[in-house]
Amino acid sequence: MLKRMIHFLLLPCSQTTLLIEMQQSGQLSFIQKLRLKLHLAICKWCRAYQKKSAYLDKILLKNIHKENIEIINDFDIEQLKGKIREKIKNN
Repeated sequence: MLKRMIHFLLLPCSQTTLLIEMQQSGQLSFIQKLRLKLHLAICKWCRAYQKKSAYLDKILLKNIHKENIEIINDFDIEQLKGKIREKIKNN
């Protein structure tokens, strides 16, 4: 019983990184928060990943607000896709 509980609570690093990203956007349930906290308590690599992820999010948000980046519409995206397809065909 205890072994199952420990296995349930402790996440592998691959799942932990996903929870770290979800945490940045505030999408974690109570159980997910608990599992993330337990994993971060024992894994220095995931703690480092969490710090780097938070830092990158902070920088990106700061730069987006600084530059007042325009929202890209579907037409612009399709134009870009067309240009990429042409470049690929020509090479």
